[in-house]
Amino acid sequence: MRIHKILMRETEAWLTMKLRSGFFKMLILSIFLLAAGSSPEAGGGTDFSLRDWIDKDGMYKIKLVREYIAAAGQDHVIIRQPAEYYVKEIDTVVQNSTKNGNTAGLENPVGLIVKIIAIMDGDWDNGEDKLELARQFMGPVAFDNFVRQYPGKYQKLMK
Repeated sequence: MRIHKILMRETEAWLTMKLRSGFFKMLILSIFLLAAGSSPEAGGGTDFSLRDWIDKDGMYKIKLVREYIAAAGQDHVIIRQPAEYYVKEIDTVVQNSTKNGNTAGLENPVGLIVKIIAIMDGDWDNGEDKLELARQFMGPVAFDNFVRQYPGKYQKLMK
């Protein structure tokens, strides 16, 4: 019984640390990537990977994300958050991926990551209901994890 309590405390401490480090955001993004694939039709649209992203300077990253936002606009998708917001989010995904040893995740295309973040934030506006779009894009397992891990974002999608 004592070992069980110690293990529970250690598990709780580990989960708390992972929540603070963004581990679960990276986990959810990974689940989305597996569910969505990385084809251009899924929102990838390029072979420019997160690994390529690492070596680029801030201005290059902003320009690249602006190009993704413009391309989405040509497909009648409105993304309202500025490119700088997505650069910061993508940098966080890369840092967490590297820190957590998920180097395979660095092979994912930046365009798909922009789409995933935009959908999670309710910023991917293609005229569809944002909640239903997130549910369809994520799939049931990833969507349930999203709802549990990000209740604020989920509430925002319901508006």
